[in-house]
Amino acid sequence: MKKLRSKYLLLLPIMMASAALASGCSSSNHIVLRVLNAGDYIYEGGGVSEEELEENYAQFFSDDEMMVQFKKYIKAEYGQDIDFVYDTYDTNETMFNELMTGKSSYDVIVASDYMVQKLISYDLIQSLPSSGKEHDDIKEHVSPYLWNIFDGIFPKDKKTNERLFDKPLSNYSVPYMWGTVGMMYSPEFYETKFNYDLDKTIELFSSWDSLYSRETSKTFSVKDSVRDTYVVGVIHTFEKEISELKTKLENGEIDETQFNKSLNDIFNRCDDETLKLIQDDLIKLRDNSFGFEVDQGKTDMVEGKIGANLAWSGDASWAISEAETDYEKELYFSIPEEGSNIWFDAFCIPTSSKNAELAYRFIDFMSKPESAIQNAWYVGYTSAIASDDVLDLYYSYFDVRGEIGGESEDEYIEYDLSYFFKDSITDPNDAIIHADESQVNRMLTATFPEGSDLPHLCVMDDFGTQNEKVLDMWEHVRSNPLPIWALIILIVEIVVAAGLITFVLVKKRTKNKMIKQRRALRNR
Repeated sequence: MKKLRSKYLLLLPIMMASAALASGCSSSNHIVLRVLNAGDYIYEGGGVSEEELEENYAQFFSDDEMMVQFKKYIKAEYGQDIDFVYDTYDTNETMFNELMTGKSSYDVIVASDYMVQKLISYDLIQSLPSSGKEHDDIKEHVSPYLWNIFDGIFPKDKKTNERLFDKPLSNYSVPYMWGTVGMMYSPEFYETKFNYDLDKTIELFSSWDSLYSRETSKTFSVKDSVRDTYVVGVIHTFEKEISELKTKLENGEIDETQFNKSLNDIFNRCDDETLKLIQDDLIKLRDNSFGFEVDQGKTDMVEGKIGANLAWSGDASWAISEAETDYEKELYFSIPEEGSNIWFDAFCIPTSSKNAELAYRFIDFMSKPESAIQNAWYVGYTSAIASDDVLDLYYSYFDVRGEIGGESEDEYIEYDLSYFFKDSITDPNDAIIHADESQVNRMLTATFPEGSDLPHLCVMDDFGTQNEKVLDMWEHVRSNPLPIWALIILIVEIVVAAGLITFVLVKKRTKNKMIKQRRALRNR
């Protein structure tokens, strides 16, 4: 044993040098990228058939899942072999807790707008490069409309709740998907129930008031999510103030930018007094609804179990398509006129990332039009990428001409998407979609809000230091106290039970008293 050990001791320096050399090669040429994303939120491969998309769009789709495509891209472009770990989370809060505890380390994460604010506040993500090839590519591909919004979103100080105006989201994240919150509804359902025609139903769901009316009582569901349902509560609570603001806009006293800023201020109120008002409002909403749901609402709509649902635009797109394909039923989607939430999910690089350069290359790869087309088609949400190829894909969906530069004699309405595409495409005039009127208030509206809706769309901030109070308010709303009739029955049952118990006790006491009296008589 000693001779053998001595022999290996002589070889130890050579072995260590070889290991160091191998380690160096591994670190420079073979690394692991760790990605954390929401579930079902990336293209998972399989390609598409020409029946699903026109031939010239099917070419963008690979049989490989997106992560494998990226691995091949890095090998081809940089000669580097990489592996990847791809994990998913169920909620933003779960992801936040993972980063806070340090149990897992990731190079790229996808987070919603308010969570990006929180991650910045807690120094959990790093600022992104402000120059270089990847930076230029990303800036070219992402819609300037979204960059402009990201420039105006700021995190809050985690202790004072004051905005940190030197840290906009655009310095820390890259938009991935975006959308709105609105009402998905079935005209057929309300025609059957109330004999409403289509115009009447569209008018009904043009306002959040519809969810508080007797007409919709117990026919709709709302999200079991404080942020999404808070949207309805805050707008409905301050609808008079919002209406006065709208009148000022219509009279020219304020412009759209001032209107949107004031609306955002109202939208993000969460002081103690506001929370009490919103709690009372949301309890009314709860009592008028069919109930809360997490992810079942879109399926319930497709199957006709309910008439309306508070929905994310991407879920509405999926449900509209499924209902039409499988049930020959038309579902609609509206952004109520008082206003609503515009939301974003974005790529970030955690401060703990060990591969920040590769992570940024991944974000750049995901921002390329060909990647965006695959991801948007697969997950059903609207990509943040604005390019000729992406616009051409939407032409294939919605434009009666079928493609940019095509011709058609079909009747159409002009649906203006220039706010999103005009600074990113070859010809700004192409951003006008010639759409069939039947797509408005349906799939087209769910995919892209109309330009006239934009001033009424607000970004909901992280609640900051009020977060615990907001959650406490939400628990009061979610708790389901017994209705009056049930309380009356319960009280009656308690009274009857108390009466029976009293009767038994009195009867027993009387019986015992009589027994004692008889014993006393016998003992005389």
